[in-house]
Amino acid sequence: MIIDRETFTEAAVHTKLLSDAFLSVCQKLTRLSESCAGNEEEWKGVLNAMMAANAEIAAIGTLLSAVLEADKEEHGEGSVGPQ
Repeated sequence: MIIDRETFTEAAVHTKLLSDAFLSVCQKLTRLSESCAGNEEEWKGVLNAMMAANAEIAAIGTLLSAVLEADKEEHGEGSVGPQ
């Protein structure tokens, strides 16, 4: 077994919650940037940080997909973990 069903599900749920929260923050920052006359370099820094965080979220999703596929190969084409 690569990962048990409960651990995989918990990781997937937390990844989804993280992704949703990240999207919400991006939307709020967009509205804030439109209404604030801030330093352009500061906004570039925020954008770079958000892009880096987004890349990490994507990496987590890719990793979870790879674990799911590896578990399916180990146990046949059924669901994650032993039945």
